Amino acid sequence: MTISLPVIQAPIPPDFIDFGVGEPALSLLPMDLLHRAAEVCFDQNDPAFLQNGLEQGNGYFRQALAEFLSKGYGIPVDPAILLVTNGLSMGLHLICSLYMRPGDLVFVEEPTYFLALRILADHDLQVIPIQTDRDGLVIESLEEKLKCYHPNMSMLFLHSKIQRAKLSPRNVARNW
Repeated sequence: MTISLPVIQAPIPPDFIDFGVGEPALSLLPMDLLHRAAEVCFDQNDPAFLQNGLEQGNGYFRQALAEFLSKGYGIPVDPAILLVTNGLSMGLHLICSLYMRPGDLVFVEEPTYFLALRILADHDLQVIPIQTDRDGLVIESLEEKLKCYHPNMSMLFLHSKIQRAKLSPRNVARNW
């Protein structure tokens, strides 16, 4: 007897695009590429890749990531300082656990990552929303909040929003 059990967190109908779950459509997953990558790993005849990895993340991946980031940033990035997480939720939880205390203030762009508010609440952090518009972060909103609050952390995705708003991080920092 075959029983059909769910295997994914949020099943989405094939003709529906759901931007809320933060996952790609199953049809977009590169199955052929993943299959070839698995073959390469199995062809090495070293089953170590099937074991639990280093807490910091796979050394080969961190080396490749450091090379990629070094090219992008134009400065050397040491793979020893990189930490690989299973996504934004895990990374945010780790940062909150290590560096935040209950009651600390966090600036968060509004709207924000759909799971962020729950994670921040789980750590008893006070969320201060910062407005965004179609061009990204509303700098005036941030300036106004900085007059009243001194956050312990800011969860603002400035890298893409500043580019769209045609502002450089140096100019934004100078204005604060």
